This record gives sequence, structure tokens and C-alpha cells, in this order.
Amino acid sequence: MDSANFQKIKEVFAEALEKPSKEREDFLREKCAGDAELLDEVKSLLEANDKTEKFIDQNALENSSEFAASGKHYDGTQFGNYKIIREIGRGGMGAVFLAERSDGEFEQKVALKIIRQSFGGSELEKHFRRERQILASLNHPNIAKLLDGGVSANGELFLAMEYIEGELFLNYAEDHNLEINERLNLFLKICRAVSYAHQNLVVHRDIKPANILVGKDGEPKLLDFGLARVLSENFASDAAQTETVFRAFTPSYASPEQIRGKNVSTVSDVYSLGVVFYELLTGDKPFHFEGKNIEEIIKTATENAPSFPSRAVNSEIPQSAARISQLKGDHDNITLTALRKEPERRYKSVEAFAGDIERHLQGLPISARPNTVSYRASKFLRRNKIAVAATAFIITALISGLAIALWQASVARSQRDRAEKRFSDVRQLSNALLNDIAPKIERLEGSTGAQQAVVTQSLAETSVGFTTNLSKSPPGKPVKLICRRRRKIIGGRWTRC
Repeated sequence: MDSANFQKIKEVFAEALEKPSKEREDFLREKCAGDAELLDEVKSLLEANDKTEKFIDQNALENSSEFAASGKHYDGTQFGNYKIIREIGRGGMGAVFLAERSDGEFEQKVALKIIRQSFGGSELEKHFRRERQILASLNHPNIAKLLDGGVSANGELFLAMEYIEGELFLNYAEDHNLEINERLNLFLKICRAVSYAHQNLVVHRDIKPANILVGKDGEPKLLDFGLARVLSENFASDAAQTETVFRAFTPSYASPEQIRGKNVSTVSDVYSLGVVFYELLTGDKPFHFEGKNIEEIIKTATENAPSFPSRAVNSEIPQSAARISQLKGDHDNITLTALRKEPERRYKSVEAFAGDIERHLQGLPISARPNTVSYRASKFLRRNKIAVAATAFIITALISGLAIALWQASVARSQRDRAEKRFSDVRQLSNALLNDIAPKIERLEGSTGAQQAVVTQSLAETSVGFTTNLSKSPPGKPVKLICRRRRKIIGGRWTRC
């Protein structure tokens, strides 16, 4: 093929990539204009491109024709000290088999992962051998231990990992109908496993539900550190080259910087954990890449914002309405903080991510939400429901008691005021009878009886005003009523009352 034809093929191929899949056929017929050789070459390149794009989204344990294309059957094949029993699963990078130790030293079943020879090469093998020993040193209850690894007689790289009998992470949560808080506690164990790996300078780079199994004891296990990268001073010099050779990931769970081929760090694992957390809470992924080419995947991963988990709950999930209500607030903020596009804006570490989840479970304020007074107050009320309720009851009782006492005091004052007014009225009437009326009638002929009646009535009315004083007098002691003014009563005699 001459250079002119090759240039033409490149141009048509580049233009075809920009077209949607359903429009490509018509575009190629028009562009190639009957040139069958040009049409065949461009179609071949497009098929190869689509095949590559689909490959990077394959799960290492899902069915794939890539590994089967070699036509090899491994049952009974020996890899190092292990003999293959049966196949567990297969994917784009290779296949995983159940194997057993065959050297007679002791009995042991392992999950043996064989890496496709097409992934081989001096750089990959160098990377593989160097990291194998470091990964094998990881010893955590929630990490499936890497037991061994090597190169077979046919030059195939293999890893021997701890064999876990159990359910896939998400299936376990749904099959056991776990409540939100139970899911959070289960997820925290995975966070601790990833944090432990980070403390040992290992970035997993392929965290996804398919790489997490829950054993029969209910303990989750993080699997497959085959794509892990070791963070070390010596690794920095050849990191870029290793990334180029060994760039494999699952786009649905990969961070934006990982999809773009940028430097991968511990916060990349934070993003992947955020996707798993999102799916654990909602039953759905934040993004879907099915049927998209690599450009569309990159654009979606780097530009589109995920929906709030509380708005993305799968309606087919039992009691989805109740779950939506539960996810509003802290869960939304925690998840979206872990899924931020910019690495520097995510949680700084898996410990920080897990710390917010733990604070939420304890009813404490989380760092992913503005620390306002109202938010802190609501958290305090939820955290201390019994104490707050008891305090509110006591305060209500005190206020009610005070209100009743004030009301009774008001009633007493009102009665006192009425009594004092009554006494004042009576006193004024008595004074009027004695001082105004009596002197005017005492000079009248035959007015003695009238005078006596006036004085008697005045004394009777006045005595009402002394009732309170009478009630305060000691028992048996007579009360003296003294009229300071002398009055002539009968027959010209003066008397003192």
C-alpha cells in the first residue's frame, strides 16, 4: 500500500469515528465511492477500534471470547505447584480457575488467575515480578491474600490467590435484604481493607463489586490485586512506561484521571469506592457506558455530574420510597464528595471517606456537609433523643407549673382588690351615715328611733370590713371595736362603741 492510499484510509477512518455507529455505513459508501479496497480497510480498522473499546469495559470474571480464542483447555494443567481443577470465570485479561496444591506438602485450594500471553512482555513481566512479593505481604482479614505467582512453562503469567466461597458483594446485600446502616457497616470493612493497602503503598486500581466477595461468615473480601500499582520512590521513574504497557481498567468504576491515562493515586481508589457505594445504596451506577466509544466515555466521566443517590434509587428495589427518604442529606453528600471529578476535591484518603460514614452512623456532623448551627443542632437532637425528650418534658412541666402559679396569684390579687374596694365602699357609706345623716336628724322631734337605726346599720356595715382582721385574731381573745368619735345614742347619754 502506497503512502497516498494509506493517508486516504486514515482520513476516512478518522471521519468515520466522529459519526454515530448507525450512520457509518452510509457515510462509508458515499466516501469510498465504489473503492472496495478502501472500504474494506476502513471497516477493518473500525471493527478493531470497537473491539478495543469493548475490551476495556470487560469484567475480569465475565464471559469473553478473548481468552477462549486461543482454544486452550487448562483442566488438569500444572502451574507451578498448583493443578487446575475447573474454570471459575474468564475475561479480557485472562481466566480464573479453581486449583489445588499438588506438591504434596499440604492441601490447599486457590483461585488461579492466568494472564493472557498477549499482555506479556519484558516490562510487564518485570512489573509483575517486582510487585508480586509486595502484594503477597498484604495481610488483612478483608483482603483475599495473594499466595503465589509466577510464569508457567509456556511463558504464561499466573497468580495464586486465596479461594473464597461466597456471594458477590451487591448480590449479598440484596439477597439478605440489608438495611441502609447494615450496608454501611459492610462497606466500612472494604474501606478498611483498601486503607490498609494504601498504608502499605499499594493502590488497587480495579475496585468494583465483582472484585468483592462476601464469605459464608458474612465477612467481605477484596479480591484481585493483579492490576495494583505499588507506590514507591523507585517506581516513579518507570511509572509512565508501566502505565502504557499495563493500562487495563473497568470504565464504569474507574476514576476520570484513570480513564484519561493520567497518574493514578490513592484518591483514584476513593473514586472507585464511591461508585461502589453509590451502587450499594441505589441499585444503579452513576454513569452507564454501554455502547459508547472511548471519546464518549471520557467526556461522560470527566464532564457529567452524577445524580443524587436519593434521586437515583432503582424503583424495582423493595421499599424504594423509604430508601429515598433515608438517603437524603448525609448519604447524598458523602457519595458525591467521593465522586468529584477533581482528585483534590475528593476525600483526601479512604480513612476520611470511612470517617464520614462512621460519624453519620454515630449521629455526628459529617465533613462533607456545611457545619451550620441548624445542622449541628439537628444532629444533636437525633443523637440524644431520650435525653432531649426528658429535658423537654421537665421544661414543659416547669413552664406549666409557673403558668398555673402566676394564674393563681393573679386570681388572688383580683379577689384582694375586689375586697379592698368593697371595704372602701362600706367605709364611705358608714361615714356618710354617721357624719352626714345622723347629725341632721338628731335635732328632729321623735327622731330617736331613726338615729338608733342609722347608728346600728352603720356599725353592721362597718363590721363587714373587719372580717379579715377577725380571722387573724387568736382563738378566745375578744376583738375590740373602737369608734374614735363619740355619738349621743339615747336620752342624752354619750357612749363609746
